[in-house]
Parts: sequence; C-alpha cells; structure tokens
Amino acid sequence: MNIGYKRLSKTGPTEAEQHAALLAAGVDPADRDAWYIDPSPKRNRQASFDERDLAVRALHEGDRLVVHSAPRLGSTEAEFRAVAAAASAGGASIYDCTAKVEVRHHPDAGVLMQWAAEGAREAARERMSQNRQRITKRGAPPLALTPAKAKRATELRAAGTSRAKIAKELGVSVRTLYRHMP
Repeated sequence: MNIGYKRLSKTGPTEAEQHAALLAAGVDPADRDAWYIDPSPKRNRQASFDERDLAVRALHEGDRLVVHSAPRLGSTEAEFRAVAAAASAGGASIYDCTAKVEVRHHPDAGVLMQWAAEGAREAARERMSQNRQRITKRGAPPLALTPAKAKRATELRAAGTSRAKIAKELGVSVRTLYRHMP
C-alpha cells in the first residue's frame, strides 16, 4: 500500500504540486487513511512533523511512504535517517517522487556512514600532519658578512680602501660593514 505524506510550507513545493506527484506515484486518492498532511507552520514557529510521525507508524511490511521530495521529511540528515530507519524497521520503504528513488534503510548503513566520515576526517588529519612536517623554520637569515668576508674587509680597510669599494667587492651593503666593523 502507498501512503502519501505532504508537508506544506511557504517556500514550496505547493500543495497542488505535492498532491499531483503523490497521485502519479500511486497513492489512492479515495483512501483517506493513506494521506497525511502537516500544515505550514504559523509565523515564527518551528515546523511540526506530527503527521509524518503518524504516517511512519502506520506503515506495515511492504508499504511505501510516498513523499514529493526528501526535504519534506525534515531538514537535517539525522531526521532523514531517523525516518528511514523507522520506516524500514516495519519492513516499509520511502519513495521520493522528485528523485524517482525508493529508499530502504539498512541497520549497517548508519555505521557505514559514520565509518566513512571518520575515515575521511582521519585522512584529512594525516594530510595536515604531512603538510606541517614539510614546514621548516628557518630562524634568522644567513649572515651577509661571514667571518672570511669580515677578515678581508678588515685587511682592505687597513690598506685605506673606502667602505663603498669594500662593500661592492664583498657583495654587502655599506650599512652592513658599519654594523660589523669598528
């Protein structure tokens, strides 16, 4: 048996669009017990899912809960999983008219998804760790005036060479020479 569930909202899809999709999916329009409708929430109120919960409880072995689209069942992944798990616990499935997909929940699916998510987080941590290991601290820049250059500068200065010429020959600035030489 197909059980139809509609959740009305101001953003859409409209009730007529949802109704047409559920009829096309095989929900009996004459069977009043096969239709569950949650009204649009009042201003500044959170959406109620009372009828959705009643529809899920009404499912039996082999039934299908027919919805216009997945967002009609809730707004978070946890809500989708909870509805799917509850429907599957009774041997039923969920049919999404927009995606044209019939979904059944398997008990290991939640464990599998958690395992995959944790594996992805672990892989990201490993990549971050490897990237951190590649970063090397350089500390202070290398000395421009090495001890050998300093000795040569002292010799040239003793011979009367100007600091500008010494700096040019050694490849350092005049300021560096003033900083390191008396």
